[in-house]
Amino acid sequence: MEEKQRKARREKQKRRREKEIEKYGDMHRLAFTCAFCKVRTCEDKEIEEHFSSTFHQQTLTHIQKQTKFDDKTIAFLHDSMVSKFRKTMSRKRVVTEEVCLSKVEMIHCMACRTHIPSSLISVQNHLQSSDHLKNKAEFTETQRRESVLTATSIMTNPIVKARFDKYLKGKNPFEDEVKETAEDDQDAQDDQAECDLTDLNE
Repeated sequence: MEEKQRKARREKQKRRREKEIEKYGDMHRLAFTCAFCKVRTCEDKEIEEHFSSTFHQQTLTHIQKQTKFDDKTIAFLHDSMVSKFRKTMSRKRVVTEEVCLSKVEMIHCMACRTHIPSSLISVQNHLQSSDHLKNKAEFTETQRRESVLTATSIMTNPIVKARFDKYLKGKNPFEDEVKETAEDDQDAQDDQAECDLTDLNE
């Protein structure tokens, strides 16, 4: 039964990844993400603001209450997301302008999975729509439930466990991932964990 659920989660993750590749092309791995909050953006400032936001902190608090993880474990999970952001930043520095994404003035609503013009009236109309209010309630419930699955799955991954052991000893388990090839291998492991996790997730 457990193996069956694991296969179902992997298949779901595979479909999500295929959708991302279809949507973002080769740039899908250069987007900044927070696996716990289901946040995805191509702007580094936005993800940095997210990591220090009330929303992100509330998600970590919810995970801690549901899993009984101690403060050190929660700090490690947060630092893991920050480390992944830094690795993505390193990749972006070597991407040529020809393959960079064009910046457009649009706002993405995660709950409705749609982009809307950034004008005040467009945003207000969207936020007040019945579809958005319904989707927002469903999104919040799903995001909280899946954030716990994601965190639990990450902490049961052998590679992550090895990092966590170093973290508990006061070492920085993320600084070892310097070479690009090593980063690629590690990301593959992270993605697998996040999705066993991310039933959620991408």
